[in-house]
Amino acid sequence: MPRALKDPGQLTAQQFREALLRLRPRLTDHQLTMLRAHYSAPQHTLSATQMAHALGYHSYAAANLHYGRLASILCEELGYPDDSIPLFLLVSFTEPFAEENPHWLWVMRPQVVQALEQLGWVVGAEAVMPLAEVESLPERITATVSRIIRDTDAARSLKARYHHRCQVCGLQIEAAPGRYYIEVHHVRPLGAGHDGKDEHSNMLVLCPNHHAMFDLMIPRFLSSERIAIGGEEFRLESQHTLSPDVISYYNDLHERRAP
Repeated sequence: MPRALKDPGQLTAQQFREALLRLRPRLTDHQLTMLRAHYSAPQHTLSATQMAHALGYHSYAAANLHYGRLASILCEELGYPDDSIPLFLLVSFTEPFAEENPHWLWVMRPQVVQALEQLGWVVGAEAVMPLAEVESLPERITATVSRIIRDTDAARSLKARYHHRCQVCGLQIEAAPGRYYIEVHHVRPLGAGHDGKDEHSNMLVLCPNHHAMFDLMIPRFLSSERIAIGGEEFRLESQHTLSPDVISYYNDLHERRAP
């Protein structure tokens, strides 16, 4: 059954502050650095890709995964249900400001901002790590990059076909009234070395959790409509057809990356 994401906006800054204080002995320097990077971003807003770059990751999937784990232990401490996307506890999602930067943005919840300030872990626009020494964020450099221009119309039309629900778990995230957040994964990756096509036969509509899993090549295709994750089988909601070639390509990569 599709699941609806509950709104954690009912939680107060005091609840976040007390939970973070209780968690402090368990928080790693790395987790504190993630909070620092997010707080220090302009208007406490960044994309998963920007978080990944700030922390030295090559892919936004790693940022999704590690920040999601931090949110998960916070969910547990707060007694808040995390049966959907734990990251939603820390952030709200907003659409990108410009077409040339198509990544959705993470906005740190005001209650979390206030909690960090009340704890004294941050001062103004700068973050101060309590009781722990952490490495500085990497210096910024100017670089020229080559980007693949994706067919956003194809992705948008496929998201609409699935009513912005994940094909694996059915999750639908309502980021704002009538506006939904969902992601598209290219089964055969785009770019040199893979040369996947930017078309529906190479796309899956996924929530951030399952998108990160596919980026990390955790699932394996059993057929065009079934996958296995950690020994458990899942049926893909299928309203379009994946190319057998892209499934075979993905499974070959999965096997080569297996320990």
